[in-house]
Amino acid sequence: VYQEAVISVILGSELEIGYGVGVGAKPIANIGMITKMKDPWTIEEINQRPALEVFSEVFDKYTGFKKQEFLKDPGGVFTAAGLQQGYIPVLAESSGDFFWPLLMPKVIENKYIRTMTPLKQGTPLLLGKISKESAKQATSKATQLMIEDVDSKNFGFVLFFSCACRGMLLGKDYMAEIKKIKETLGNKDIPVFGIASTGEQAFYKTGSPTGTAVTITMLGISNESIFISKEAR
Repeated sequence: VYQEAVISVILGSELEIGYGVGVGAKPIANIGMITKMKDPWTIEEINQRPALEVFSEVFDKYTGFKKQEFLKDPGGVFTAAGLQQGYIPVLAESSGDFFWPLLMPKVIENKYIRTMTPLKQGTPLLLGKISKESAKQATSKATQLMIEDVDSKNFGFVLFFSCACRGMLLGKDYMAEIKKIKETLGNKDIPVFGIASTGEQAFYKTGSPTGTAVTITMLGISNESIFISKEAR
């Protein structure tokens, strides 16, 4: 039994390995720009106003959770709005039309907001919406990114991590993700293994690793050798 430890597994191979990630979040409103950080993990001000105050107004307007409810239990509102309705703060990925969910697990002194992702002053924040349909599409999009990464559908093994929060949005369809992946690959005989996860780490294409949530991330080990050029295939 390991406590306060991190276990890292590194996969290396002479076979091509492809990676993919999907969320399904679409921005629907502007929250504001971070104007002051207490540290890389703690938002102090947005638009030069207390961060919690700004978030409470946005959630009041779009989610139905009143400002008073938010101020009383901000962590509970973040969780409930995300799991029940699919509303979650998001951060734009600089390398494409992709938006990372921001998990905000803690409020400090009833005014500062802690995040799972290190942020910088000047970063714009948006309110995103994830629907059941967009979450399902994210599975296919993550698989397609994995295919594009190796320029082939010829995989021998696929492993994916799907956030347990996605299960709250997908319902029974959460158990059908393996089927969706195989359909996108066009081969029902490819071994596909999935893990229900919390607190994912992922990257979009060749971007930097990001702490995230409500995300499906995957890798596939192809049957193509790294020594065979894509032109030869």
